[in-house]
Amino acid sequence: AAAPLESFDDLIKPALDAGDFEAGSGETLLIYTKGSKEKRCLLLGLGKAESITVESLRVAFSNAVKMCQRKAVKTANIVIPTISELRFITAEECIKGISEGILLTNYQWEKLVSVDEETVLLKSISFI
Repeated sequence: AAAPLESFDDLIKPALDAGDFEAGSGETLLIYTKGSKEKRCLLLGLGKAESITVESLRVAFSNAVKMCQRKAVKTANIVIPTISELRFITAEECIKGISEGILLTNYQWEKLVSVDEETVLLKSISFI
């Protein structure tokens, strides 16, 4: 979920200072917000810039969707990496990894399978 950029540093600073989030590839940390339109902010680690690949983005954003499913989140605002952060892959490769990770995870097979517990799927995603 997106927070106003001027308050984003204040939002994540306690987690970074405590060492709870190091931004490693596929790492996630859910932060609850106060006084913001968004109730939660999910930090998603992408690892070192030189290690970012289509596959690492696919895995990272798949992890984000899995966290949304565990929390029964139906809508999400996703801040995608800026072009300056993508020094080792193209913008097209970035979008491919992100979209594949989201779409392949936000799916539930319903035919010929008995489901004990229904998975809550994302219904709306906005890219920022």
